[in-house]
This record gives sequence, structure tokens and C-alpha cells, in this order.
Amino acid sequence: MKYYVPPRRFALFNSSRRSTSKSPRRNTNARAFALACVVLLAVAACSVAQAKPSFTVHPQPSWVQPVAAQTAGTVARAQDAESGVRLLLDDRQTRVGNKGVEEYFHIVEQVSTAAAVEKVSQLQLDFEPSYQSLVIHQINLVRAGQTVNVLRPSEIKIIEQEGELDQRLFNGTLSAVAFLSDVRPGDVIDYAYSVNGDNPVLAGNYADAFPLAENDPVDYLHARLLWPSSRRLFVRPQQTDLQPTVRQIGGETEYVWERRDVPAVEAEDSTPSWFDTVPSVQLSEFETWADVARWAAPLYEVKTISPALKGQIEEWRGLPTAEARLLAARRFVQDEVRYLGIELGTYSHVPTQPSKVFERRFGDCKDKSLLLATILNALGIEAHTALVNTDARHTLDAWQPSPYDFDHVIVEAELDGKTYWLDPTISYQRGTLATYYAPEYERALVMRPDTESLTVIPLASSSSPTMTVLDEYRVKSFDAPVAFRVTTTYRGMDADAVRYQLAGKSRKDLGKESLNYYAEHDRSIQGDGLPEVSDDEEANVITINERYTITNFWKESAHEFLAPRVGDELDKPGVSRRSTPLAVTFPSNVEETVEIHLPRAQSVTTGDETVEDEAMSFTAQASAENNIVRLHYTIRTKQDSVAAAGVERHLLAVDRARDLASYELKQGASVAASPFSKDAREAFYMLVAGLALLFFYVKLKRRRSTRRAAEIAPQHTPARPGLKPETAIRLREETEIKRFLTDVSCPGCGRRECGESARQGLIYDDERLVVVQIECERCRNSQDFYFALAV
Repeated sequence: MKYYVPPRRFALFNSSRRSTSKSPRRNTNARAFALACVVLLAVAACSVAQAKPSFTVHPQPSWVQPVAAQTAGTVARAQDAESGVRLLLDDRQTRVGNKGVEEYFHIVEQVSTAAAVEKVSQLQLDFEPSYQSLVIHQINLVRAGQTVNVLRPSEIKIIEQEGELDQRLFNGTLSAVAFLSDVRPGDVIDYAYSVNGDNPVLAGNYADAFPLAENDPVDYLHARLLWPSSRRLFVRPQQTDLQPTVRQIGGETEYVWERRDVPAVEAEDSTPSWFDTVPSVQLSEFETWADVARWAAPLYEVKTISPALKGQIEEWRGLPTAEARLLAARRFVQDEVRYLGIELGTYSHVPTQPSKVFERRFGDCKDKSLLLATILNALGIEAHTALVNTDARHTLDAWQPSPYDFDHVIVEAELDGKTYWLDPTISYQRGTLATYYAPEYERALVMRPDTESLTVIPLASSSSPTMTVLDEYRVKSFDAPVAFRVTTTYRGMDADAVRYQLAGKSRKDLGKESLNYYAEHDRSIQGDGLPEVSDDEEANVITINERYTITNFWKESAHEFLAPRVGDELDKPGVSRRSTPLAVTFPSNVEETVEIHLPRAQSVTTGDETVEDEAMSFTAQASAENNIVRLHYTIRTKQDSVAAAGVERHLLAVDRARDLASYELKQGASVAASPFSKDAREAFYMLVAGLALLFFYVKLKRRRSTRRAAEIAPQHTPARPGLKPETAIRLREETEIKRFLTDVSCPGCGRRECGESARQGLIYDDERLVVVQIECERCRNSQDFYFALAV
């Protein structure tokens, strides 16, 4: 079973303000123990490798149906492959019989670029030596029509694959690696091998899946199965409608799937874990989920309980309530039994007995789950182990039942009429049953005697935020450093995630990560002491307080205020024109408030807006009270993905929300920009530009009217007083201006229909003047009059 992947992919601080790529929580062990585990695994691998021959070299089996690759005229097609590699033949043939399973693979691939030579010049053939044997049939290199045998058994290296060691899983898989010399662009690599043997844990039953596409384009894909006619086989295609050709050959049934000119599987980023783009066919002797449950139930039988484990159970029995006993047992298995899986042979599916796990204090998911279920049953709390698939989740409904359909084990517990799904591989999980949340696995096969189908695990959702952030900016003056305070509160699953991460880092490291997170936006930020952390374990609430000073706060007399935690949830994929669904972080419920304390009150634009689609709901509110500007943001996701057809609409909503999640404030200005920054600013600028054009148009028209009037006016007409500052009309009081203007006629049309349109004061030759603009209500001609007022 692979290592647990947590339901909430969460990180305290993301490297990018716009990234929601969240690191999975990992169970943590002491460094000394980890080092001891590595030594233990190395010794175990050596003993396994020495127990039997690594591989043999023989011709292909007689039951194999030879399939030839078409190598003529393939160079052009190989060059079309973006990866630089094209499979001319992808042949897989399997024979199932009373003696076990034989699998034959024949690959012919052509390399077209120098960059891809490295990819094909190292062949890696995997097998599990505890129950499988590797047979190499051929390794040939074809160049310019000439075939050269490049199989050198003495040069093949056996290495420990162990790709899951970072997850503390050891499965004993070995790889025979053949390093090919002098491979050039245009060469064809032709190799074949067999892996014989099946895992004895299946007790002679068969289950597998054949992929019907590869990461590279394939000219001819051939999949063949020879099946005993006396046994039932259930076949279910996935992501394809391809049907096999079926015929009888003696006592065997032959199934053949063929595809030609198969395009490479195109992987798009940010797809949901449950979405699989690879077409395949699932094969199984298990007809129903009940068949799988009946197969698995004996593997989880508890033989005996040791005195030591019984003694510990008795201690828990003394706790006052059943809930207290359940929580104590869960905490012990989660935190005191470290995660380590040694999954050699049958132990890929068979759990270690609870007493042994309790004694050695380590185990994988199935070991820890069986231990927890055993403890709870002994305490009078009904509990059963349950198989889940952390990736496939609800899509298991459409899968052919098989033991290989699951990659993780958890516990179903019943208490006071309620069902609780407990994952013993989560470390530092706290809270009471009132704050319980179910992991997001969606489907489970419970190891009950009466199990007939998969059980639905309700998805966890919270009506209240699981992360609440308060960002406070205190601006004492517009030329002084700004104090920045951040208070972040985590609840439920977010608190569990943060608690785990905090267990593996010091406050100094936490402060450094946090400082660099905020420095991405404010380069001059400095930390004021270490972060302060408080943890209410019973309520499952963690609060982190941070203090900073930002010296160069204003940039070009303005500052853009972000809601960084909300912004982290508004991620965009690298591929937006999609053919696959887009994953959405779910469940997610984040609330962030930004408070800006200014030196004085100033007018700001306020308002609120909501952006919502099928996957998320986002709100932004801006308000002001005295000298405090308050920005409030919320984001809540409603589902874990968006269908390909709805991605464009969703990304438009994300773009709008990203724009709203910022607020630009001018330094000491009387008016601040709207929190709905980008669109509002653009509209504002367009409005200002339009008004400016209108003003200049009216001004130009007035000047033309004035010039035309001057051209038709009699040349001997004396200049009217007050038209220039030098001829300003002298008045004792400003109130006399109105009486003077009542006698003014329009120089354009001659009518007395002029009214005052503008007035302003000025100083001319050390004298205070008032200039008044009048405008004709009929022809819209205008003129200015200057008045000198007595001091």
C-alpha cells in the first residue's frame, strides 16, 4: 500500500503568491530512526537479492505469438514525436494458467533526436524477486537496416528500485538495468523480456490492467491474453470503447486488443487525482466488491493479543467516556507508532499482527489500521478496517472489482450511532469528535462480514472558515516605516496540517519562511521578533501571530494591499485551453481581513462585489470608518474540479477575483482607488480621458465662436473694459459683479442671455483680481471679465 496522501494539501507558506500547490503532510520520525531504517532496508534488499538468481537469458516462450514491427519509412514519423521517441511496437502478452502468470513484453522504439538518446540508451526491467523471475530474451540495435545483438548479460546491473523510500515504503522491487553504448539518432532499439510469477497473496486469483496508450506515440499496440476457458474472467474497458478479438485455442481463450497510430498520452497540469487520461482495460476474476471483501477478510484476522497490548488497553479502559477512549487510542496509533512499510511479497496486502506492531512501534497504513481497530473493539467500540483509493475516490464506482484497486487502509468506527472514518497515518491530529472531519477518500470497502458494495464516505465541508487571517497595517505618517501585523487562525483539517509542519521546524525557521513569503511583495520588510504560536488542542485551533516593519512602504506615492492567503487559493493552471477537468482545492474556506490604519481620515471608494461559479464563491468588501480602511475577502470552494467545458468560464471568474483581491491606496491622497482595482481603474481613466476630450472640444468651439464674432464686429468699436487684467473693472465688493453682468450682451449673437459659468481669484501686479467667465445660453459663446476689488 502506498503512503498516505493527506486530504488537505497544505503548506504554511507558498513560494508564489499565486500558487496553490500544497505540500502533502508526511509522518515525521527522528533522524536516528530514519537512518536505522535505511540500514535495515539495505540489509533486507541485499539478502533478497542474494537469495535467488537475478535473471536468466532464454529465447522467447513458445506460447508467444510473434509480432513484427514495421521499421521501413519510420524515421519521418519518429521525428514527428515531440519526445524524440516513437514506439514502433508495443507488444504485451500474458498467459494465465494453473502454474501461475507469465508476462511477455516486446518493445521496438526509435530515437530521432540527440536529446532523446539518453532516454532510450538505458533499459530498466523491473521485477519483485520474492515471487517473480526475470527472463531476458533479446536486446538488439538496428541501424541502417543492420541488426546488432547488444545483449551483454555480464554488464547488466541489478539495483534496488525503491521509488517509495521517501514515503518510508520498502517493497523489495529490483531493476535490471542495461546500459547501451553508441546509440545515435535514427537508431532502433528492439528488446524483449518476460516476468513470470504472481503474488501469492491473491491465492491463485488473477487481476491486472493493460494500458492501451503510452507517453510516446505508438505505431502498433498489441495486447494479448491467454486465459483458461474453465475460469471466469471479467473485462471492463476504461476511457475507451475498444473491444477485444476473442477466439478459442484448445483449452484456452485468447483475447487480443490492437491499436494503430496511437497518439501519445497528453498530460495537462492541475487535473484531479481521480481523472485518468490513459485508456486501459481492467481484468479480474473478482466479479463483485463482496468477492474482494471475502478475499481480504482473512488477511485482517487477529490471532492473539499480547499481554503488553492488553495492559495498554486496560489503561485506556479507565478513561471516563467512550469518546475519550477512542481519542486516546487514535492519538497513540497516529503519533506513537511511526510509519514504515516493509511490503515484501504477500506483505504488500497482508498486515502485520497488532501485537507485533505495538511492540516494535512502527508499521504501514494497514498495520496501523488493524492495530487501531483491534484496540477500539477491545474497548467496546465497534471498528473495522476499510480499503480506500486515495486517488481514484468516487471513480471506483466504475472500476472492475480487484484487490489492486486500493492503495490505502483506514478504520471505520461506530460510536453513539455515528460513523467516524479514522486515518491512523495522520500525525498530530487533535480535537474532539465534535470537530471531527472525514478524510476525502469518498469510497471505502469495509472489512465487514456482510459487505456487498462500496461505502460512501461523505466529503467534509465547513460552513465556517478553516483559515482566518487578519492583516493590520499601521501608518503613523506617510514618510515613516509601517508596522505590519498578521494573525492567522487555523481550524480543523488546516490546524492538523499546520500542527504537523510546526512539529518539524523551529520558530526561527518558521519566521524565516514567513518573512520571505511576504518579502515577495514588500522587499523592505523586516521581522520584529519570532512568530508566536498558540495551540488549543481540544478545540483543534492554532493561532500564529507575526510582527513586521516595512520601511519603503510607498512606491510612486501608492501601495497595493494584497490579501495573500486568499490569493493563494486563486491559482491558474499552465494549460487553460483544456480537454481534461481542472482540479480545484476542496474543501477550502478562507477568510482574510486587511485593516489599514491611516494617519488621518481620507475619502476612499467603498463597495462590495461577489464572484461565483459552480466551483467557488468569492466576496470582496471595502469599507472605511474614520481613519481605518477595512478590506474583507472570503473564498469558499464548492467542488473539487471543473469540467473541461466550464474551465474558460471558471478562469474568467478567477481573473476577476484576483483583481478584486488587491487594493491600491494613494499616499495622503484625498481619494483612494477602488478595491476592485484593475477594471475600476481602467474605467476611471477612460472617464477622465473622455471628460478631458470633451473639455478641449468645448473650449475649441468657444474660441472659434469668439474669433468669428470679432471678425464681423465693427472695427471702430472701442474695447470693452474688463476684458483684460490691465483694464480690470474696479468694484468695492465682490457682490457688485452680478449687477454688472446683467448688462452684458453676447459678442456673438448680441442677445442678453449670458450667465456666469466659472469664477476664480488671482493676483496680478500685486493686486487681487477676480476673473468671471460668462456663457451665452443660446449660442454658447463665452468671454472672460476681470474685476479689481478694493482691499
